[in-house]
Amino acid sequence: MISSVEVSVKDLGKRKLDLISTYVEPEVKKELERWANEEERSVSWIMAKLAEKALKQKENGLNPLKDN
Repeated sequence: MISSVEVSVKDLGKRKLDLISTYVEPEVKKELERWANEEERSVSWIMAKLAEKALKQKENGLNPLKDN
């Protein structure tokens, strides 16, 4: 289960980014950390890219929360 618990704003250079915190099962966290290490990225970066991809799918009429 994933749920949002906190949102704030951080100024990174010229871009302002919102922070979204979530709760995930420990197994999900471990897999995300493994994936982030493989990509030499942070878990935050992986999650941001997944969110962006899901929103693009939604804009194209797909529901990323359902099997398409």
